[in-house]
Amino acid sequence: MAEIKIEKKKPVWPWILLLLVIVGVIVYFLVFRDEETNTTVIEETPVAAETDATGNEGSDALSGNAEIAAYVDYIDQSKDEMGLDHEYTNEAFSKLIAATKAAADETGYDINKDMEQIRAYSERITNDLYETSHADNIRKAADNIAVVLQNIQQNANPEFSAEASAVKDAAASINPAELTLDQKNEVKSFFDEASALLEKINQ
Repeated sequence: MAEIKIEKKKPVWPWILLLLVIVGVIVYFLVFRDEETNTTVIEETPVAAETDATGNEGSDALSGNAEIAAYVDYIDQSKDEMGLDHEYTNEAFSKLIAATKAAADETGYDINKDMEQIRAYSERITNDLYETSHADNIRKAADNIAVVLQNIQQNANPEFSAEASAVKDAAASINPAELTLDQKNEVKSFFDEASALLEKINQ
């Protein structure tokens, strides 16, 4: 009687294991490689922003507040002469008040009460074109702003005490009893010194 040969079936599990390994590798490359790419993009974004900020800082000495920059630019670039309507003085005070408030906000110094008084003085400058007391109001507004700027400087930037003193001295040089048009240089000097101090505070 002939012997019947029974062939053993080859096990299937090695093929299943190999298939699972291949699927695992494919999933790894599809999922995890995408996550690494996204992480790289996220990490590069702040670096690009930092480069932009440095570029802007290089092109403009003022890296901080826009109100302060606007005031400094106005004082640096304005060629207006102080006329009877005090247009230059009024505009300079308007921008200086905004810049001073911006500097105070950035340093956490509350100047709301001071600003009310300063605005009141500066508004009187344009109320009556033929009023002879404009210099008095300019002096009062300048004195008040000089004190506020000095307080801001002492709180935030102690190293700029000389610049703050220069602002106070320039304000004190404005004679309240003299016509403004006779002391244009003194008024412009005050705005220049305030601009120099604010520019340094804002760097």
